[in-house]
Amino acid sequence: MLGPFDPRQRSQCPSSVDFSPRSADEVFTLFLMAVGSATRVMDTGLACPDWPLCFGTLVPQMDLQIFLEWFHRLLATSLGLMAIAFAGLSVAWRQGLFPWVPYAAGAALCLVILQGILGGLTVTELLRFEIVTAHLGTGLFFFCLLTAITLAWLPLGVWVVPVGCGLLH
Repeated sequence: MLGPFDPRQRSQCPSSVDFSPRSADEVFTLFLMAVGSATRVMDTGLACPDWPLCFGTLVPQMDLQIFLEWFHRLLATSLGLMAIAFAGLSVAWRQGLFPWVPYAAGAALCLVILQGILGGLTVTELLRFEIVTAHLGTGLFFFCLLTAITLAWLPLGVWVVPVGCGLLH
């Protein structure tokens, strides 16, 4: 165990904003999906004709279309690293977590890996409809999984505000 960590330990009165690392991943994923949507709407999905690089480099010369596609890939890679960290930490800290968390983190990591594969196929297969649709669907499923993890992580007290917390006057 890396250290004392127990997310189940909360104060009796919930804070006005309960923002966890899982919530941060949700917001990040939503932003990534918005950038991916912009990439699709602006028809820039093939602005970088190769994958995983863009014109054979990590950072190509930019115009708006190339930037959108490249930025989408950069965000997706960052989310992949965050998923690896979540899975690794959930295994390392499994003694202090709910028993289902490492499995959910593993499922999220598998979905991110599948997303990366589908993202690469989207480019290499020249935007085939079924691959683009699978890429979108997997992204939505990943977002839903993160939301479910976040909601299931919250204690029941968050849903019912205890009397005397000073939240309602």
